[in-house]
Amino acid sequence: MSHLPRAGNLLALTSALAAALLLTSLALPASAGPTVGGYTRTVLQTGTADFPDAFRVSTTGNPVNSSGLVAGSTVGGDFRAPSVAALYNVNTGTWTDIGTLRGSADAAAADVNEGGDVVGTGGTDIESGGPTLAFLWTLARPTMYALGSLDAEDPNSGATAINDHGVVVGWTYTPDSGYSGHAFVWDPTVKPVKMRDLGTLGGVDSVAYGINNAGTVVGSATTRRRVVRPVIWSAGQHTVTDIGTLPGYDSGVARDVNDRGYVVGEDFNAANPRQSRAFVWSPLTRTVTALSTPSGLASRATAINYHGVVVGQLDQPPLSGSSGPNTKAVIWNACSPLTVLPENYGAPTGITRRERVVGSSEYGGTSWLKAGPCT
Repeated sequence: MSHLPRAGNLLALTSALAAALLLTSLALPASAGPTVGGYTRTVLQTGTADFPDAFRVSTTGNPVNSSGLVAGSTVGGDFRAPSVAALYNVNTGTWTDIGTLRGSADAAAADVNEGGDVVGTGGTDIESGGPTLAFLWTLARPTMYALGSLDAEDPNSGATAINDHGVVVGWTYTPDSGYSGHAFVWDPTVKPVKMRDLGTLGGVDSVAYGINNAGTVVGSATTRRRVVRPVIWSAGQHTVTDIGTLPGYDSGVARDVNDRGYVVGEDFNAANPRQSRAFVWSPLTRTVTALSTPSGLASRATAINYHGVVVGQLDQPPLSGSSGPNTKAVIWNACSPLTVLPENYGAPTGITRRERVVGSSEYGGTSWLKAGPCT
């Protein structure tokens, strides 16, 4: 299968070379905000000074690497236009259009690894539920490569994360899956190279949201009673394990796993899913622990770095004229047990070892960088 791309073959490149090889378009100058809680804000925008567009940071896969590359999408000048899969370079304020899949009109990048390899979803009218396929894009082969689907009659799939060895995870329709599909793993080192079904907890659906460099996969899977549970799939054999939920909660989703095996996500009750609680799962004790959350507020954890710093969301009361909660970006276990950032509608989805946080806020795509050591 020599014609297949090998996503892991770029790991020897330095981060400087990876950034230099990207063909970029000039974006707006970085817009830095005040330092709050030890973090400074930068707004990620594409387009031109006269016609700026928000860069949409991916919501899966911890979508930022140590070179400052962020996976996501942009509408490219017309809010009615299909989204363009893109990489944003926070250090240079430039972005890269990484193309489309088989001539389709819509695409979104979901994750980028340390070598600059990108995965995501391409198709037609993605946000409205049109047919999609998971894709892989690399610097060595800068064209979207379709990873396929496990249902020949209804081929749909999407990639959500990639590790530094080029192993990709996501979801795919299968002949026996529901409309959410089954979680899959695609490993370029295992022959024949193809999607492999990760299965469920006896139900019809599952989805993978994250993978670490050891090959541990995290996500959610349904039981025979259609209860959504947070799960991990072990490296290698990919057996599925329900990691349990916090006391008083019956459902949950695992969002990310770091290279030390710690998992983060949120638990909730099926009867009231909005009242979620962020958790961290320890591979040492194999138990879940609630992350600090003010009484009466909902929280969700979306990403964790190597050092155990966690990012996520906190639901605060709605702003005047709004019916939904005003979400705030939060950081756990950094300079304080809980740091709440000031922007409205904050939703961080990624964090690096050096605590560059990326996500969205009232300004659109946003990066928060730790300004220095804790004081």
